[in-house]
Amino acid sequence: MIAALASFSFLIPGAGSHAADLPESYPNRPIKLLYGFSTGGPADYVTRLVGRRLAQELGQPVIVESKPGASSTIATNLVAQAPGDGYTIMMGAMNQAVNPSLLPDLPFDQQKDLRAIAIAAFTPNVLVVSADSSIASVDEIVARARRAPGSISYGSSGVGTSVHLAGALFGTATGTELIHVPYKGIAPAKLDVVAGRVTMLFDSVVSAKKLIDAGRLKAFAVSSANRSALLPDVPTMAELGWQDFDVSPWYAFFAPASTPDAIVERLNAIIVATMSDPQEQANLLAQGVEPRTSTAREADAYVAAEIGKWGELVKRLELKPE
Repeated sequence: MIAALASFSFLIPGAGSHAADLPESYPNRPIKLLYGFSTGGPADYVTRLVGRRLAQELGQPVIVESKPGASSTIATNLVAQAPGDGYTIMMGAMNQAVNPSLLPDLPFDQQKDLRAIAIAAFTPNVLVVSADSSIASVDEIVARARRAPGSISYGSSGVGTSVHLAGALFGTATGTELIHVPYKGIAPAKLDVVAGRVTMLFDSVVSAKKLIDAGRLKAFAVSSANRSALLPDVPTMAELGWQDFDVSPWYAFFAPASTPDAIVERLNAIIVATMSDPQEQANLLAQGVEPRTSTAREADAYVAAEIGKWGELVKRLELKPE
């Protein structure tokens, strides 16, 4: 199903500075910035933030269009098929790296038909259990799961989502057999964890924090390599001894593969400047979004590594789309 289109246009008068090797005519008309998520939430915020800055710096309107559905493949396919002229780009997320293995019949090739412009941000997950649970630590989860395989369950917002893959990786990293309970959205999964009907959940930090602060969930570890600024007292899985555990959902920007280097580098410079702005960093961190910067080449290499990492897990666990 294709959800209704939501669009936002940033109209900023005045021309920005241009790199010397850019085509003189670029840009001379509006730029379209797509993303495969519903409006509202961190993905929407990051996309519109970058859209505003692109409009300011490039002196042309940037039309942000939400095209949710099919794990962002609708938006991705539109960009993959677009001319590589810098007028159609997208904000993508970790599912860009999962889809190639989980959805083998895609009409595009993530690595051949698109190129990364920049990694922009990460949104770490946190491992939580009900505040009423007798479980007191990650080690206790592991011990119980090893003692009674299948006794520990974890919820998710659906097959192939970052919270599902975090739970699946937890099982493989700890050598335990866990029961996956997928839901249609994170809210019902979270409610069942609070109620104790499901043992645990990897939820986004910003989503879980309210229930953690309210004393309804206990937080044991964050899934990323570094601690979260929103939950500074919660250790990483690596700090607890699970060195190979790193699930860091990310946001990145992409263009058609044929987009010239000069245009990609100009767009990259604007995104890097946006994510380096102290005020914008504070605004992002308040929403559980951790800004990052990268070159286009670093972003391409990171996405390729993520495709390999998650492809291996999808194959090993024989995951299938819902």
